[in-house]
Amino acid sequence: MTIDEKMRALFESRICIVASCYNAAIVDRLIHKAAEAVNQAKAGPYAILEGAPLKVPEVCDGGTKGKMMGDEESGSPPARVSPIEVLCKATKLDICYVPGAYEIPQAAQMLASRGLCDAIIALGCVIRGGTAHFDAIADACTAGLNRVALDFTMPVGHGVLLLESRDQAEPRAESRGAEAAWAVMNMLKLSIEIDAKARNEG
Repeated sequence: MTIDEKMRALFESRICIVASCYNAAIVDRLIHKAAEAVNQAKAGPYAILEGAPLKVPEVCDGGTKGKMMGDEESGSPPARVSPIEVLCKATKLDICYVPGAYEIPQAAQMLASRGLCDAIIALGCVIRGGTAHFDAIADACTAGLNRVALDFTMPVGHGVLLLESRDQAEPRAESRGAEAAWAVMNMLKLSIEIDAKARNEG
């Protein structure tokens, strides 16, 4: 399998973002950064498929920073048309919105079991409150995403923020979405290379 073929396989990979609608302003930022990272990976030089793993470039930690938009906690997808939609369309990214973090693994499993994507980037935000609800949601979300990744041999990026307070949200929203996306791109790259090796040795 040539480098051109590997790059084409990476570019044509079907990637879906599964995003929680809860804490929508924070999740919106995670989506934007994840989409930027995927776009950079797919538009990058062929050399990204050789040697060291992909790395998060500087622009993913800064660049087009935007302000967080208050404390909205919505149960529906953002209504506005944003640059995210344009970026996701150009990058061949699909976005699936779910009510909250607990539902993210359920949607991920639906997508994976129906063969609708090659990789999933899970994005959400859970902030600790005064009850044990936080721990239950955080554990269920993490375990569920891991199960989908292993059951379907599919790259799944965990970009769900699990925060002690809202003050932690903004700095982490600037990096976590990109980190989850680049982890997925690295795993897709590895999958392509393993597939190519298996075919060559088969």
